[in-house]
Amino acid sequence: MWITDTRAEPKADGLFHFRKRFNYTEGTLIARVSADTRYKLFVNGREVHCGPSKGNRYVTYYETVDLTPYLTEGENEILALVLHLNYRMASIHRTERTAFLFDGQIVGENGVIEDISSDESWVSAPDSSFTCTAPDYWCFTDFTERIDYTAESSEFMPCVKVCDAVFDNDYPYGEMAAWRLKEREIPQLTNIEREFVRVMRSDMVEGDILSKKGISVAPNTTAYIELDAGVHFTGTPHLLVKGSSGASVKITYAESYIFKDGWRITKKMRDDTDGIIYGMTDELILDGNSHVYEPFWLRTFRFIRIEITSTDSPVYISDLKFFENKYPLAVSARFESSDPDSAALWENSIRTVNNCMHETFEDCPYYEQTQYAMDSRLEMLFTYHLGADRRLAKKGINEFFLSQYPDGMTQARFPSLSEQVIPGFALHVVYMAEDYLRFTPTDRGFVRSLMPKIDAILSWFDRLVDDRGVVADTGYWRFLDWVKSWRDGSPGKGAMAAYSFMYALALKKAADLATAFGYNDLAAEYADRADRINSSAKEYFYDNERQLFTDTENGGFSQHAQVWAVLSGAVSGDEATALMTRMLGDNELPICSYSMRYFLFRALETAGLYDRAYGLLDGWRDMIKRGLTTWAEDDVQERSDCHGWGSLPIYEFSAVILGVRPIGYEGKAVEIRPTLAGLEYAKGVVSTPLGDIEVDWTAKDGKFTLSVSGKGEKRVTLPDGTTHIITEEKATLFCAI
Repeated sequence: MWITDTRAEPKADGLFHFRKRFNYTEGTLIARVSADTRYKLFVNGREVHCGPSKGNRYVTYYETVDLTPYLTEGENEILALVLHLNYRMASIHRTERTAFLFDGQIVGENGVIEDISSDESWVSAPDSSFTCTAPDYWCFTDFTERIDYTAESSEFMPCVKVCDAVFDNDYPYGEMAAWRLKEREIPQLTNIEREFVRVMRSDMVEGDILSKKGISVAPNTTAYIELDAGVHFTGTPHLLVKGSSGASVKITYAESYIFKDGWRITKKMRDDTDGIIYGMTDELILDGNSHVYEPFWLRTFRFIRIEITSTDSPVYISDLKFFENKYPLAVSARFESSDPDSAALWENSIRTVNNCMHETFEDCPYYEQTQYAMDSRLEMLFTYHLGADRRLAKKGINEFFLSQYPDGMTQARFPSLSEQVIPGFALHVVYMAEDYLRFTPTDRGFVRSLMPKIDAILSWFDRLVDDRGVVADTGYWRFLDWVKSWRDGSPGKGAMAAYSFMYALALKKAADLATAFGYNDLAAEYADRADRINSSAKEYFYDNERQLFTDTENGGFSQHAQVWAVLSGAVSGDEATALMTRMLGDNELPICSYSMRYFLFRALETAGLYDRAYGLLDGWRDMIKRGLTTWAEDDVQERSDCHGWGSLPIYEFSAVILGVRPIGYEGKAVEIRPTLAGLEYAKGVVSTPLGDIEVDWTAKDGKFTLSVSGKGEKRVTLPDGTTHIITEEKATLFCAI
């Protein structure tokens, strides 16, 4: 059953201890565990598990944990720290009620020896030392901690029942429970021990924080030390701290040294110590005893600042380290080339997308930790080239379709307690479903089940097609990209060219899916609608004088409308090449930032201008020069130093330079069409539905050599335009260039 503490106030943040003591002699103990909102589970003082995985309004996850290895003969103790969040951390769903669930029995050869499931025999107590705090600027990860070790401990009291637990849709009479329990679908996050690599600055601190010896701060002193983790991490800091009552330790986490002028923040070299460390801060109030501190939830940082204020005796800090927490994506892909920057571009890209993968995909781990549709679609696509794990992608796709309103529109971010609609993001939900089937052909049933929901999204846009034959003003937030000259990421009110073209592309992808599932009449309808939208938008938004597409019905020009006109197929062939050439030659056009650069590259590739696209990676090269170890959110304000949509080089190197892409939705063949982009050689491994494909090519002295290894049918197109079908595991091909 679900239990709670009698002192837990509804709609309140709080940390609670739930405890069960029992005798053990033999048997196994496998338990199903969950909590509202998060828990850490300890057996005999040892932390053994944490959870639950992020759920949503329709699903609360539980974990199945084997606790037998942690039991000892005699008295044992199970302790759960349960954190209930009220409004903080918008991406973590919860109810108004603090609750804990432990469903477990000690089982011997002859059956159940003892049932120790959560009930009124458990005891609980609020942790009076713990307070949720918030930083002094807006963000969705506004969950930091203040721990006052001087606070008096609360008394343990018997727990009370909230309600019975219902697992895996086994609802009596079909009546839905407050917590709709489903077993965790993804693996636990990593917990890899790491160390800080250097001291950046320090003031009046004795000792070596990077050694086991640690540091001390003299009595009645305020001092600080700033540390570098080497690269951008998401993880949990760990330290042992001791100081007299009233002394304090503040730990501030930052992605970069920053320069602050009022509310305005700028960044230069990320390790420029002329700046300051500013950001989310945890605070400890000491009581004279030694304490090991780890925040309840992961933090994001490259740099940390520890500020110590002592009272009448020294403060000691030792055993400083951190544990790297991220989704355990198994990366089998590799890449190297004659481009001297390719190693850093590849490594930073993998680190960026890794740091934006936890229990959901995330836009950025520092400020929001929220799963947005456009961001996640790109992050999913990048990971498909890195390895075979699709579990987090499937969970994310399912969640976006769960967010769907009755009118067909999906939420822009989900799970999220703060609902948001960006109409264009719903079209990215369609794109991600098509991507998933192409890269995961064995899961056809899942994607087929989404077809009615895809149709609902497309119908939402179809209802907005007006007498002009284009998608009228959608309302909501018309976000397209972060552009300096646009307010709030939108080119303005009124019908947007990009949204009409994006809708046409979604129709085409839906038509391909419908054909794959044998819905031929539906496929024909989608294709016809796409052609009509493209034809009308091409006529309505094209400016004959400028020879470019306008952004909206009210005018304005940017790269974006041109890009989507090409991607939708409204313009193609020589016409597309001419359009993209004019676009690149017009220095007055607002440009695609990192979020839209993937689509810009695809349009240039479609128009036969990919050599121009590869040169546009200079923005990423510049980030490397400025000390970033992950990719910034945009090139406008650079709020976040780690944003998953920036991991574009993964796709460019795997799918374009090495040229490896799956063909169709059957998982029977891959296409290998290398692009030289001025390089002398490239080699690597790309994950595909057929397994890993290894490619190694050189272009030198007018001769092109390609070696391919991997199972399955491979359709290879060489730079001279010839196509070869190879089925053997290894092959080498040559041509003149």
